[in-house]
Amino acid sequence: MGKRSLRIGLAVLLLLMLGLFVRPVTARAANKLDKPKNLRCEIITDENGSVYDVIWDEVKGAKGYEIRYAENWSKGLPKSEFYTEKMKIREITYKVTATGVTKFQVRAFRKENGKKVYGKWASVKVNAVADQIAVGGWTLNTDVLQTDLNDEELARFEEAMAGFVGVNYEPVDMVAEQVVAGMNYLYLCRATTVYSGAKASWAMVEVYQPLEGVARRENIFDIEEPGSIKTVDSWESLAGGWNATPSNGLTLPKAAQTAFDKAVQGQDGMNYQPTVLLGTQVVAGINYKILCRGNSVTVDAIPDLMLLTIYEDPTGAVEITETAYVDINALVK
Repeated sequence: MGKRSLRIGLAVLLLLMLGLFVRPVTARAANKLDKPKNLRCEIITDENGSVYDVIWDEVKGAKGYEIRYAENWSKGLPKSEFYTEKMKIREITYKVTATGVTKFQVRAFRKENGKKVYGKWASVKVNAVADQIAVGGWTLNTDVLQTDLNDEELARFEEAMAGFVGVNYEPVDMVAEQVVAGMNYLYLCRATTVYSGAKASWAMVEVYQPLEGVARRENIFDIEEPGSIKTVDSWESLAGGWNATPSNGLTLPKAAQTAFDKAVQGQDGMNYQPTVLLGTQVVAGINYKILCRGNSVTVDAIPDLMLLTIYEDPTGAVEITETAYVDINALVK
């Protein structure tokens, strides 16, 4: 009986010792945090710039998430940021930088005895910025924030367009004039065909005002996309006597206005006044095509009708990449 009791006692002791190890392991396994599923990263680009949009599925039991990323994962430590469950975060956006991010990682965490307990990392690789953002065509912008026409200019335009049907031309600015046997005037207009769901576009409308009699429409040039306006390298190369009209500048959409103001700062010897944002183009950043007046900062300088292409990179740095003079002769022929 003594030996049997000893064996029973040893068996009970062994079971108790096993219980001490099994229960914590079982408890930890039951509360294990899963790796975030469906982690993905997309690039979202608009006129305000480009951002990485990092998204993942909710992890059961998580009280927050750690996100880490690096512009060059193989060199140095990645940057980490923590987001608590109070923010209900399962989607984060980061501004695209000039060099780009190569990889994002996300893992869930919860608090246990005042300390963070982590799940496994989920990873998503990201290509170079230039590979992510496809170079696209120009997108026509037709926002009209204000006009720059006096009563006489508006009355002349309305008189010339009386009886014209099919397209509604809304004059925004009179951008140039030409002395002939009378006067020619060139109006920038917002054009909309008169049917449901029609999209607006831009057009240049030439109006002739004779010395006597009523004004009449001469030519209409539709601006199908910003690159369709013909330009020359210098105003002096233009024949025909057209002159751009003075302007105090019109207001552009906010992002374009900010880029314009930054780009023209420090342009010694030249003064630029914006007329209208013709369009935008998504690249590794964004291009703005802006119609404007430009003139040298000398006394009585005559303004020129110009097209500026301004590039804004993903970090917000801007530069003028192209300066050209509008070939008015090509618009009115």
